[in-house]
Amino acid sequence: MPIEKNIHLPGEIATLASSSVAEVLESYRFMGWTILLVQPNNLEKAYLFYAPGLKESKYVTLWAGHALDGEGPSIRAWVTENAPGIPERMVVCFASIVSSD
Repeated sequence: MPIEKNIHLPGEIATLASSSVAEVLESYRFMGWTILLVQPNNLEKAYLFYAPGLKESKYVTLWAGHALDGEGPSIRAWVTENAPGIPERMVVCFASIVSSD
């Protein structure tokens, strides 16, 4: 999946954001998985998780919010449960990015 500066948001997020496009702020890829940090209008930043082989408009799960230092283990557990099959290396990387662990 090519990473562009802007992406079209899935319907339910587009409705909440009052916009069908979000700016891609960061992207992470590993073994076919992609995590995009997007900034839609009128909403806080969110991470969209894409599994290998899925179309750009169909994300596996979404994570938004803030994490505190030390919450890495609970974030790793959340990602593993909500993005089945995601490589462990990507789980650890994501948890350390959002929790500063």
